[in-house]
Amino acid sequence: MAWVWVALEYLAIWSAGSTLLVATLGAWVAIGRARQEPRREAAVRRGSVAG
Repeated sequence: MAWVWVALEYLAIWSAGSTLLVATLGAWVAIGRARQEPRREAAVRRGSVAG
């Protein structure tokens, strides 16, 4: 019956790790978009980007 606890432990570690990975990826994308936004607005004002 100890294998159940081992399996649950691995599942908890895997879910925590995947959550951390997804959160890190989301933050990285959000930071990248936040950095690009002023440049895009400047490009729109110049007329080099439609929109």
